[in-house]
Amino acid sequence: MFRLPDVDQRGQDIVNSGVGQIDAYGAGKYAMVTEGSWNTKSYWALKDVKSALAPTPVGPIGKRASLFNGLADNISASTDNPEAAWAWVKFLGSPACQEEIVAKEATVFPAIKTATAKAEQAFAAAGIDVKPFTMHVQEGTTHLAPIADHWADVTATMTETMDSIFSFKSDVNALDQANATVNGLFG
Repeated sequence: MFRLPDVDQRGQDIVNSGVGQIDAYGAGKYAMVTEGSWNTKSYWALKDVKSALAPTPVGPIGKRASLFNGLADNISASTDNPEAAWAWVKFLGSPACQEEIVAKEATVFPAIKTATAKAEQAFAAAGIDVKPFTMHVQEGTTHLAPIADHWADVTATMTETMDSIFSFKSDVNALDQANATVNGLFG
């Protein structure tokens, strides 16, 4: 996602300001952000901001890559009404919901492949070219998120390190220590 021409160039540090990425982008503090498809319409809804999508860059292996995001159908074990919860989960995954509600709203991409074309049409009708997202599916360059032991510890270490770098409290060399910490979890 990138903002077209009128970007504020003052370079103010807003990383730890409590202002969300979408609002900071809308205020002209960021010229470009990395974002998932589920927030696309939020960027297009920003007043007086003209945006465009760009594909991920071609990497060292000679092709683009993107994590494939998906949601799991879950029912809490503590639900008071498991039958109703199961009925709701079945409806959410049904063609009736995915094609007629999810795809037509152009907020996220549906979980059913046959509904993707409807979602693309709905995004296009809203003035949004989503090819930078859908090209990954067409080109087979999506990858599932890795499953790892100690995921909470990895996330905590990397979040703290990246926050420190982005707020200019550390330089990129902090990644060396983060790498050692993460590797130590698996030793």
